[in-house]
Amino acid sequence: MTTIGNPRNLTLLGVPIDCTGKPGMCDRAPSVLRELGVAAAIPARHDANDLSVRIDDPKRDAKSGVKGAAAVVRSNAVTRDAVERILRGGGTPVMLGGCCSYVMGAVAAARRVYGRIGLVYVDGHMDLYDGRTSPGGECAD
Repeated sequence: MTTIGNPRNLTLLGVPIDCTGKPGMCDRAPSVLRELGVAAAIPARHDANDLSVRIDDPKRDAKSGVKGAAAVVRSNAVTRDAVERILRGGGTPVMLGGCCSYVMGAVAAARRVYGRIGLVYVDGHMDLYDGRTSPGGECAD
């Protein structure tokens, strides 16, 4: 079994996105978590700050049915690349965010670095929709 990253080399990484496409909600989570002292509570050696990502289009894409589809793709590409840099540098990313849609980028990074990987995912609600069946069109569905 391969250990992913080095638990002694934690790096905080904020991903300020909200898949509803409306700013001022989950995208505030990284800054709020930092204000509440998460950096002091987690023995992170480095804070990579927040990524420059946003999902700011509340309209559903005609083809995919997902809100802000182009921004979702861009945000996850930026997230993937940042997480990949941390992993390749021997670190373990501790991701700060409130929208689970950034997990796609993080998992893509782990796959690039480690090849075959597994994921155990626990969430507070069902994320089993696609762009057509999702009531709201959020990519986290």
